[in-house]
Amino acid sequence: MRWFNRCLSSILLLPLPFQAQFQQIDGARWVDRISQCYQESKLNPQAVSSCGARGIAQFMPATAKQYGLTDPTDVPASIRANQTYMLRLEAQTHGDWDAALCSYNAGYGNYQKAEWLAEQLGGNTTWQQTMSHVIKDSEQPINYVKRIHGWKQQIQKQLGR
Repeated sequence: MRWFNRCLSSILLLPLPFQAQFQQIDGARWVDRISQCYQESKLNPQAVSSCGARGIAQFMPATAKQYGLTDPTDVPASIRANQTYMLRLEAQTHGDWDAALCSYNAGYGNYQKAEWLAEQLGGNTTWQQTMSHVIKDSEQPINYVKRIHGWKQQIQKQLGR
């Protein structure tokens, strides 16, 4: 039964909770954002992580404040704050969505350190390969990005894309 429950929890079925809000706020990028928020909180606006991140997009209190998010349980406001934050991270990572996701998860400073180290090693190395020298659990942000791609693929398949 555990195996069945685990398998069932890894299948997304449309429509997802708050799908209409993501579509309205994020337009063409709604699948990207809902996939990320699904990974963050399983789309639970009441979610609270062990480190204190809250809401559907799992904002830390300081980051929420920085993006004008006063109530992380407010779904539309959280979606807008996530959109603004991700667009900023994508700009800082030269349009690299995976790098922006890594930055969202591990912190932009940690991404920068991994990128810098990759450059110091001659350019044949990527930030993914140098992350282990920057943070203790280097697989965590890399797996985070992979899981978001998996959720995105499931949604796109159901949409016939």
